[in-house]
Amino acid sequence: EANVIGTLRASGYTKGELVRHYLATPMIVVLVSAIVGNILGYTCFKDFAVKAYYGSYSLPTYKTIWNADAFIKTTVVPLIILFVINLVMLVNKLSLSPLKFLRRDLKKRQKKKAFKLNTRIGILKRFRLRVIFQNIPNYITVFVGILFANVIIFFGLGMKPMLLHYQDIIEDNMISKYQYVLKKDMGYNPKQIAIGNAYWDNEATRDAAYQFFKGLPYVEAVSSANSTPISGYSGSMIHSESGQALFSCRSSYFMREDFPALMGMTMKTGRMARDKEEVVVNETFAEMMRWGDDVVGRTVYTEGNTFKVVGQLKDFQIESFRTEKMPFIARGNKNFYGTVHVRLKEPFTENLQKLNHDVAEAFHDQTIDFTGYEKRIENSYNSVRVFRNATLMAAVTMFFIMLMGLIGYTTDEVRRRSKEIAIRKVNGAEASGILEMLSRDILVVAAPAVVIGTVLAWYVNGMWMEQFAERIHISWAVYVLVVMANLVIIVACVLWKSWRIANENPVNSIKSE
Repeated sequence: EANVIGTLRASGYTKGELVRHYLATPMIVVLVSAIVGNILGYTCFKDFAVKAYYGSYSLPTYKTIWNADAFIKTTVVPLIILFVINLVMLVNKLSLSPLKFLRRDLKKRQKKKAFKLNTRIGILKRFRLRVIFQNIPNYITVFVGILFANVIIFFGLGMKPMLLHYQDIIEDNMISKYQYVLKKDMGYNPKQIAIGNAYWDNEATRDAAYQFFKGLPYVEAVSSANSTPISGYSGSMIHSESGQALFSCRSSYFMREDFPALMGMTMKTGRMARDKEEVVVNETFAEMMRWGDDVVGRTVYTEGNTFKVVGQLKDFQIESFRTEKMPFIARGNKNFYGTVHVRLKEPFTENLQKLNHDVAEAFHDQTIDFTGYEKRIENSYNSVRVFRNATLMAAVTMFFIMLMGLIGYTTDEVRRRSKEIAIRKVNGAEASGILEMLSRDILVVAAPAVVIGTVLAWYVNGMWMEQFAERIHISWAVYVLVVMANLVIIVACVLWKSWRIANENPVNSIKSE
């Protein structure tokens, strides 16, 4: 609105009146946006945050309250920043004379002389190069914006195939909206298992507790062990016969003989340990000890004790799929305590409620809370899912911010070059040629930014996937397709904003000058 401001200044309007006028509009827009944002944040979008927190933490029932600190950071601070920036820019620009506004010469510094280009370069190429050099600050802004947005977009979109891969591993069994059942072989069967921690002081009470669980009509099988695969177990150092430390392994300090059968684990050779002097190991443990197929009968030295290997379990997944295969050792124990594992009959949810009710009535001296094993598995991926959702939202937000910046830049560029476009049309240029010229100028900046952003996104995706034991490789075709889609969207925005000026009567543009 340079011409309008110049006319108003020449007509006697003061700088203060113009500052207040042009400061009011953006402040009102942001204030209304902040109010609407607060209302939506406390109503419609509240559930998203609630699900994210409840998915990651065990929290009591929440109550929605107004948060003054959040209000200051999300509403007051942005308003102050906007006010200061607009005020400084308006005061700075309005210090120019009305004549400069009427001439649309809004720069305080004198224009630098155009530096010489080699005359061997064609006149059209020299003209385009001068346009680029004269707008380097704008091009840098566009380049950095597209680059950063592209990295976030690719990172967010690149996570989707990886998470779809894990959704092929874990499938919704409709017990609840986010309850998952593993389809991929974990080395054990978590379906219909409930676990809870319980301890009894002597052998008699332990046997009575075992008979209690076994006698429940909705229980198929029951056993116990020190910890459980999804929890990860404790660590133990394995030594050689001479006492030299060899490696650290995961260890279950006590495990009943019927535990592997209840969990659906497979015994590769030998049998399950029956007393405290016997142990079973997994395949990874035997490989690290270089025992080959001759495992049963070997001796293991750990924590100052000597144990006899009586069996070998097939490898099973310890913790989540983000964890590499680990050596494992389990000591035998006939006692019933620790982490109690119960396999329930169908319907699982109803029987789990019955189990917790009956256990609460039978054991008043301790709190034993049983939860579904599949729920434990789902919870181990909560941080990944929450991070996925946040990243996808950030990617979508950054994409729209990039488009808004691109539209604003294109609008300013078209307005700045309106006389040039009009003269080109007077000299016979077609609308298609004008659109091609503007699109080409944007692509000179956008294409390198998108390519560099894609490479950075590929690198960041690779680092992020390092946390998973099982990884997938996203095909290069996916990156190529997204690059092409980004460039098509960018060009579409340029064409959309340039269409009117490219097709209007050039007399209008020249007359306005």
